[in-house]
Amino acid sequence: MPRAAAVIASLGLALLGSNFTATSAGDLQSRIDQSRSAAGSLRSSIAADAALINQTAGGLAAAQQRLDAVQGQLSAREYQLRAVQNQLLAARDQLVKLENRLRLATTALSANLVAGYEGSHPDLVSVILDSHGFRDLLEQVSFLQRVGHQDAQVVSFTRSARAAVSRQATALAGLEQRDRTLTEQVLSQRNQVAALHAALLTRQIAQLRTRANDSAKLHRLNADLQALEARAAADARRAAAAAA
Repeated sequence: MPRAAAVIASLGLALLGSNFTATSAGDLQSRIDQSRSAAGSLRSSIAADAALINQTAGGLAAAQQRLDAVQGQLSAREYQLRAVQNQLLAARDQLVKLENRLRLATTALSANLVAGYEGSHPDLVSVILDSHGFRDLLEQVSFLQRVGHQDAQVVSFTRSARAAVSRQATALAGLEQRDRTLTEQVLSQRNQVAALHAALLTRQIAQLRTRANDSAKLHRLNADLQALEARAAADARRAAAAAA
């Protein structure tokens, strides 16, 4: 009778232990399944992150290419603007010099006319009377003609040169305004492209950070999953050994 009671008791403990083991194994398998599902979701998220990063990288490369092109245009416009400004400064300096020359030439011609009117400058009659021979007369008349012609020529040339330089300065001022406007337009385009490039770069950094976080989570989850699977395998081996 005591032997039968001992057998019944041992069978009861065996059944109770098998119930606990089954319950523990079910919970462990549920955790393993949940971990595998979470790992799959993380792998999908990482793949989506990689696709977004590649897309952003393509846009960033295109923006960088556009930025380089616009920057080249801006540099060319700035160089052209500086060249026109230098030409304009030189033309204005030349214009000031010609105005001073015109004023001096006009003053000299006026003084010559006044001197001739007042008698200090030899006129044609005095030249004829004071000349010694026909040859001397021709030389003095020719000299008077050359002096008058030279004075008039200097004034005329200076006036025409001043007018030409004035037209050049006006044209250069128009070119300066045009080049300044074009330079400002290209500068505005460069700033817009640079802002787009910066926004894409910020987006790419955020996407890389998100992928890194997801990768870290997946790494930890895989480590936990390996531990759970190792535990499940050990439990299975112990159950098999107990059954044997």
